[in-house]
Amino acid sequence: KFKFTNTYNVCKFEFIENVVAKNIDQKDSKLKLKLMGIDVMKIDKQYEINLLFSDNRFITLYSEIIEVTLEDLKKK
Repeated sequence: KFKFTNTYNVCKFEFIENVVAKNIDQKDSKLKLKLMGIDVMKIDKQYEINLLFSDNRFITLYSEIIEVTLEDLKKK
């Protein structure tokens, strides 16, 4: 049987040119976001990376290069 567990990770994006956030209170330092999906589209020479979170929250990143690092915080 597969069991879902919570994980605590940091996803770090490099070379981002612009960011748009919707429905996210950036002043709430205790806010935990639950990532539901990632959607990537290429328009001309630029990538649009949509990070979709629970409660209809999302962050859109714009970049010409995609470089991402995922770190597991539980191992530290």
